Amino acid sequence: MAYMLLAEEILLIASSSLAGVLSAIALGRISKIKKSSSAKNREKLMKTSDAAKSELQSLLFEKSLASEAIAHSYEAAKNVKLIWLNVTSYC
Repeated sequence: MAYMLLAEEILLIASSSLAGVLSAIALGRISKIKKSSSAKNREKLMKTSDAAKSELQSLLFEKSLASEAIAHSYEAAKNVKLIWLNVTSYC
């Protein structure tokens, strides 16, 4: 049972770390875009900005999916723990 809780905590930490890394990458790309100010590259910059915005939206969606998966696995583990407690109380 302790193994399940430890696995959940590790999954939570790993998911949060992954979301942080992905956000940092996206923000790094956005900051590079903002630093560039030449008139020649404005059109290219707009396309890159749109791509970065799209990527950030994608990352936010993936983050929400990961958060949902963590919540579901936590709830499932709680249910298993309750079922296990009910089974052992009958024995």
